[in-house]
Amino acid sequence: MRIAIVGAGIAGLAAANRLAPHVATTLFEAGDHFGGHAHTANVTLPGEGGLVTHGVDTGFLVLNERTYPTLLALFTELEVVTAPSDMSFSVQVPRVHGANPLEWSGSSLASVFAQRRNLVSPRFLGMLADLLRFNRVCTRPRRARSVRWRSHWAIFSPRTAWARRSGTGICCPCWAASGAARQTRCSSSPWRP
Repeated sequence: MRIAIVGAGIAGLAAANRLAPHVATTLFEAGDHFGGHAHTANVTLPGEGGLVTHGVDTGFLVLNERTYPTLLALFTELEVVTAPSDMSFSVQVPRVHGANPLEWSGSSLASVFAQRRNLVSPRFLGMLADLLRFNRVCTRPRRARSVRWRSHWAIFSPRTAWARRSGTGICCPCWAASGAARQTRCSSSPWRP
């Protein structure tokens, strides 16, 4: 038996790792590196003593024991070292549609209101209300596959006021950060659960 695995992202690499000892396995990758989203890019910047190169991981945005026990077991088997880290989210959006530049982070109340003018900005406060509403609707696991869920999801369509107010400040940056697509494509893409 011969097996072909298309794509050398983490799933393809894990499948090849498991299958190769038992069957002839060929791994195909169209990109210029293995790992897919799991990629470390070297970035060289000026430092105090000259140029310093940093490895910047561009994948595995979330890695925790509850969600990824099998992946962590594979890392242990392969002696891949992991390190604890913080997960945070910040947004910096230049002027969009004539609005003021936007900057905020979800780390603390002070970082949410990094731009103090947002304390009295109806648009920003509306965006935060939208974020709470989005979280409330999307964290109802019993309704995740129901017709009602789909009707709730429609409120987040790019055609609604919600998307115009919160798309550039919440959803598009989240979508881009997850690696799903470039932020510039977000507003023209259908949003589906």
